Amino acid sequence: MMRFYFTGFSPRVGSFFLGTVLVLGGPRLAPAAAPDALVPFGIPGRPVSPAVLVRLVPGTRPNAPLAAFGQGGAAVQSQAVAVTSPWSAVLAAETPFEEFGLAPEEPLARTLRLVLRPGADPATIAAALAREPGTEAAWVEGRFRVAWAGGVLGAELAPDDPLYLDGSQWGLRNGGGGPFGGVAGTDIRAEAGWAVTTGSTTIPIAIVDTGIDVGHPDLGGTLAGGQPRIIRAFNASVEGSTASPADSVGHGTMVAGVALARTNNGAQLDGRGVAGVAGGAGDDSVGCRVIAVKATPSRLLDALGTELARGIIYAVGNGARVINLSFGGDDDDDTVRDALSYAARFGCVVVCGAGNGTDARPQYPGYYARYGNGVSVAALTPDGTLAGFSTRGPQIDVAAPGVSIYSTYLTYENAFGSPIRNFLYTSGTSFAAPFVTGLAGLTTALQPSLLDNEFQQLLRHTARDVGAPGRDDTFGWGVPDAGALLSFAAPPRGFLRGSATAQTWTLLGTDSVTIRETRIAVGGCGVDGRYLAERWEVRARVDLPPGQMLETPLGMVRTHASRGWSYGPLLEYDLGWGEVVPGTSGPDGFTLRTYVYRIPVPPENCGGASPTPIDFLPVRPEDVVFAWSAFGRLDAPPTLAITNPAADGASWPVDTPDTLRWEASDPDEVSGFQVEVSRDGGASWRFLTNSGGLAGDVRTFPFAAPCASAGATTLVRVTAYDTHGALADEASATSEILPQRLCLPGEVPVGTGSFAMLPVAPNPAHGIATFRYERDFAGGPVARHGDNVQSDIGDPVEDLMVYDAAGRHLRTLQLPSAEQLFVVWDGRDEAGRRVPNGVYFVRLRADGKAATQRFVFLAE
Repeated sequence: MMRFYFTGFSPRVGSFFLGTVLVLGGPRLAPAAAPDALVPFGIPGRPVSPAVLVRLVPGTRPNAPLAAFGQGGAAVQSQAVAVTSPWSAVLAAETPFEEFGLAPEEPLARTLRLVLRPGADPATIAAALAREPGTEAAWVEGRFRVAWAGGVLGAELAPDDPLYLDGSQWGLRNGGGGPFGGVAGTDIRAEAGWAVTTGSTTIPIAIVDTGIDVGHPDLGGTLAGGQPRIIRAFNASVEGSTASPADSVGHGTMVAGVALARTNNGAQLDGRGVAGVAGGAGDDSVGCRVIAVKATPSRLLDALGTELARGIIYAVGNGARVINLSFGGDDDDDTVRDALSYAARFGCVVVCGAGNGTDARPQYPGYYARYGNGVSVAALTPDGTLAGFSTRGPQIDVAAPGVSIYSTYLTYENAFGSPIRNFLYTSGTSFAAPFVTGLAGLTTALQPSLLDNEFQQLLRHTARDVGAPGRDDTFGWGVPDAGALLSFAAPPRGFLRGSATAQTWTLLGTDSVTIRETRIAVGGCGVDGRYLAERWEVRARVDLPPGQMLETPLGMVRTHASRGWSYGPLLEYDLGWGEVVPGTSGPDGFTLRTYVYRIPVPPENCGGASPTPIDFLPVRPEDVVFAWSAFGRLDAPPTLAITNPAADGASWPVDTPDTLRWEASDPDEVSGFQVEVSRDGGASWRFLTNSGGLAGDVRTFPFAAPCASAGATTLVRVTAYDTHGALADEASATSEILPQRLCLPGEVPVGTGSFAMLPVAPNPAHGIATFRYERDFAGGPVARHGDNVQSDIGDPVEDLMVYDAAGRHLRTLQLPSAEQLFVVWDGRDEAGRRVPNGVYFVRLRADGKAATQRFVFLAE
């Protein structure tokens, strides 16, 4: 049976943490202590029966009694029996995920944990079960050990937490002179990130670990409305969901503190306190909320694959947007991999410690990040080098601080009688991962729609490159940079998403490839093995909607909705892969590529008289699908706010103008403004600005209110236009004003004339556009159609002029001589050519005035 372990300081130290807390008499380690100077402390293994995990074909039932998770050993009498079939060696089939209500199509819904009878060999039984009818896959359960070596928009934030102020928390801010020394600037630049956001209580972060001390004041507490900051606490281990979720060891409490300790809340216990990456800004700002999941039984530091998977599924089901997994092990476990995929598909980021393997051997579950399934974090020292215990390899995304990391610790005695309380520092990739977990929470607060591997791509794109130029197997893409990441992730940047199918494919050559753990079968036989294969490059062009992206975006391929593999020669798992072809990106789109492989021979070790050739994997070239995301600065309607009057119902002069003021911005540009007034509560509007409105750099307008009529409501409206580029848009703000006096007998209110270019309706116009307007002036000479009026806009004119979004003149339409107050446009320019779909403007010129309206035209 396999288990997953917390990533520790060194393979030579069975449990750095327990060795630390039992040997040392105080809360501090000597900074110079080396692993060999520590006294290992053995932790007894738990008495669990060897188990095999099996994923059944849909509709298949197991040939063993069913039992709840952790109860298989008591389901039937556990005497040894003669093994006549692999199922006869099974004591009971546990249903680890039944209580979570997974959809039947989910692989985990068909995954059972088989508790074996005494004396049965798990590897032998798993191999035999894999060949049984109705079995999709079978494997020995993985074991993982903890990797222990021992919303709110922000402003400038310098936390007052004592252990932050004295430099102990060098991972957040390293001045080079704190208790642990190191090189100044070797940190995640937390304060630059907090200037963008300090987190949001709408974003729950789950710590799947040994549990959490929910009573620690730097982790718990309440929100402004009185709700607890810790949303849920759950025991996912074999102890059962009714068992205590409390941390009996301390590891989970320390992991939680790195990501979530409440920030800028001063000293909490014995004059000390720490800051967390996503811990808010103090007072009522508590940052992201917490879900605490205990995946290890009490007194243990290892978790079974089913325990980790149960913790992940529970966290996702309870709204977690980020999950921290500080575990590592040698076992490639389908159950854990399926759980990570489940989280990604539901928009939850899973951050894993890379493991403490000291070399490049795969450590799971962090290894899955190599293919976009989760995020893998190596450990950095205060002087900027990689920690000696840290795993390396192609799966590393970033290297975060992971040596001498100060965090929260238990406020009570742990299961081994440790005298340490409240705060502790220690090392391991266990404590590098939550730095990135906290950043994932902050990023999700800025971009709540994040899904699949999008956060991983943002993290890689903004990491601070160290070591060899570009990505390397030591530091990955570099050190996470909170300021760069959150500044890049903040609106008005956002996502455009879609899918593209293959457009071209090219044979590149023939190479030797190794295929493993793909779950693909041809002719009833799995395709895993080593083959000579044709490599085909498949491409597709992504054309973004015109005008919506205002910069060259970061293009990415989403792992779980795409079909295609990497360049090889190792082809693992059936996860999608793709990349942007260098040099093809622009605001209008980008080109994607992936690879498929043609293998003209049958699967290895496949019997039968006429075995079927494999042909193309994972799909034929024409069946390749790219699920893509483009992240960049998006165009959007302007934002607009009237600042004077400051509130509705303000008194406004009638006889002398006051200054109407407003503020406006746009991701692209504000081209101009239009000001209107209504004396009937918004039923009709009259222009106050002539000649097409005000320029985009104008933010004021001198305005005298029309005199008031009894019972009438007076409104003033400002509209901001963005007509730059291919996408034109607008936004309006309205304020109610109270004219300072009523109209005198016979007085005609200023600004009530009926010269107006009325809004085009319908808008969009389909095939033809009807332009309506008004020209009569109350209380003055009437300018009828055909009157020869000298205009302040040039010679006497009466016409409608149509322009495209770039301001190019397309057509002039003459006003009719009758009393008809509308003109129909057939969608053609002066040369009789049909205009394309798009944004257009129509301008009325008559009576010495001009007025403009914007509309969308859709050709038939």
